[in-house]
Amino acid sequence: SENRLYEVSISSAARNIDDAKFDVARENLVNCPPQLRNWEWGRLRYVTDAICVELSGHPQKIVDGAYTPDGSRLLTLDEGGTVIAWNVATNQEAFRVESGPNGFGKVAIRPDGGTFAVSCGDGQIKTFDTMTGEPLRSWTAHTGNVQALTYTPDGIQLFSGGHDGVIRGWNANTGESTGSLPVGQIVQHVAINERGMMAAAALDNGNVLLFDPESGTAIRTIEAHPKNLHSGVPGAIRVAFRPGSNQLASCGCDDTARIWDTETGELLHTFRGHVQKVWSVAFSPDGKKLATASSDRRIRIWDPDTGLEFPAPLGTPLAVLTAVFSPDGTRIAAGGDGTNVTIWQVGDPFGAFRLSEHRADVNAVAFSKDDQIVATAAGNWATGGDSRVILWDRETREVFRILEGHHGPVFALAFHPNGQWIASTGVDRRIITWDISSGEVMREFVAEPHRNGVRSIAYDPTGKRIISGGWDGDDNMPSVAVMWDAETGSRLHTLKPHGGVIDSVTWKSDGTLVASASRDGITRIWDPNTGALIHELVADDGWVFGLALDPSQPRIATGHSSGAIHIWDLTSGKRLNTLVGHSIRVNKLTYSPDGSRIASCDNEGTYVWDADSGALMLRLEHGALDLAFSHDGVTLATAGLDATAVLWPTLPWK
Repeated sequence: SENRLYEVSISSAARNIDDAKFDVARENLVNCPPQLRNWEWGRLRYVTDAICVELSGHPQKIVDGAYTPDGSRLLTLDEGGTVIAWNVATNQEAFRVESGPNGFGKVAIRPDGGTFAVSCGDGQIKTFDTMTGEPLRSWTAHTGNVQALTYTPDGIQLFSGGHDGVIRGWNANTGESTGSLPVGQIVQHVAINERGMMAAAALDNGNVLLFDPESGTAIRTIEAHPKNLHSGVPGAIRVAFRPGSNQLASCGCDDTARIWDTETGELLHTFRGHVQKVWSVAFSPDGKKLATASSDRRIRIWDPDTGLEFPAPLGTPLAVLTAVFSPDGTRIAAGGDGTNVTIWQVGDPFGAFRLSEHRADVNAVAFSKDDQIVATAAGNWATGGDSRVILWDRETREVFRILEGHHGPVFALAFHPNGQWIASTGVDRRIITWDISSGEVMREFVAEPHRNGVRSIAYDPTGKRIISGGWDGDDNMPSVAVMWDAETGSRLHTLKPHGGVIDSVTWKSDGTLVASASRDGITRIWDPNTGALIHELVADDGWVFGLALDPSQPRIATGHSSGAIHIWDLTSGKRLNTLVGHSIRVNKLTYSPDGSRIASCDNEGTYVWDADSGALMLRLEHGALDLAFSHDGVTLATAGLDATAVLWPTLPWK
């Protein structure tokens, strides 16, 4: 059937994107019947069309790459010594030069952009004109393969290292020696900080040597990458100084990357996630991202301050040996065991805009009525860490306003239907209404029944009433959902108690029903005007954490601690379908604005489902506590355990 064809095509596209087979993924998406295309199609199309470009032309595997300082050219070097200069604006080859077999050589571009140097397997260094490829100079630098090569920031010197265990300095204009530093180990890579005051060398024994590039004297040795647990082979492979700081990144055969304080030698962060040798580390020009590339066919992007990984690692068909940022920080160019160069746009990490300002778990996320503002709220129940609501500009992803006033973690948000206010609540039991434009508190009241905190709130369509649910005692103690007058804070209805914490409440878009979900395993449907119970929905799947009402027809979805998602008929109270895919607790659910898709999240990932068939359409790599579709339906936001919220954009699918 067409539906099955669509599901298979989407699944194939996602798998081929993960394997970096972007052309095949595009074909999969073209094969999708147009009338069935939906959010997941737009998401995958965004990834294939707006994110990635592949450049072909190398005859052998690619071992190094570098951008010119102005970003107009990308130079890539393969194992056979072919250097290709790519025009970045057109993604076309500008010229190529044959430098001779080099093994794992390096290409380095002089800071003025006019010259580049290549290290060779026969011990030579060769220089060329960056615009024309014309040979300029060559000289014998080492005995055996030259694996390390870099210019000083002023462009006056070159430093090299290789299999002969010596680091050497050279006059970049004449090729004359300026000094040497024997280290007794194969030198895999050399880097110099932006001030030219310190250099670092990655050595084959796993150590990183810091030295003074002017005097050639050693400063400090860091035992960076000990023996690999899998192979027993030590080795540091590459180093990179962080711009604007005294920090150094290194990577090696122990499957990790690490950041060090160069003044003290102290280890600041260890980045774990790769499962094979890490070949490359590179900082973005602003120093806010660290890219690592590995034999495990993945490029991972990290926050060097927190040690957290950005969502969605970049997948490639084969091992990745080099990855470099463009000078403006918006792209990563990578190559490896394949012969293609792959360029990703990463100003938004692989198409997932990361909102990073919170200091603890992000518990809630919501879009304003006009979709211009994204609101997030944070705090960890046990450790605190944050008690703020942050308003973000959706277009720029910049902080618009920070709302401070809660005493403890904030668990729930609700935009007022007038589009001008937002309500927040949390462990302090206060429901605060804020003016979005000014940040002023419009009104607040304490939700008295919820002694241990409010877990969820929702406005009715008029904005005159709020329903709340929370933690009124211990886990198995009764808890109630309460309806309040939003203006006065007076209690209108106290609904029949649940037998456990109420983690979710919601209001039907036409105002005719409210629903509450509890850890007693029961979801209840209520008449909001009388407080009368209409249905009890009971499934033998543990606690109920998430619920969502279908905006298009009388259905409700519930998410359970077993990982099951049940779809129920609101009219009869009967179960219609069960969605199977989560293996752990479902934290929250939401319907797309047209009711055709359900998004759900757990601590390990986010899932998008066909609301009618129950088919799993797409999985996103972000463990989340809450999620929300924008009102225009094109963006999904997830609120993460990693102290970030992520916006997942799409291209049009209709």
